[in-house]
Amino acid sequence: MVTLRHFGVCATLISLGLVLLIYAFTLRADVFYSFFDFGLFLLIGGALLFAAKSEAQKEGVIKANTPFVALQKEDLD
Repeated sequence: MVTLRHFGVCATLISLGLVLLIYAFTLRADVFYSFFDFGLFLLIGGALLFAAKSEAQKEGVIKANTPFVALQKEDLD
């Protein structure tokens, strides 16, 4: 099961990537590729992050409610 926080982070990355991809088509040719590449990077990164965490939860490697960065209480001492 994917947590709401995990879904929010992935959805934000994917949405920002899509916005940058669409915005890139309104720019001049010399700026187009930097926006296009960064948008594509965010889009693919968000999708891969979503798929990786979902697969890890399905395999039982991590628990369903594990956040991206899980600190143990001992680590804070």
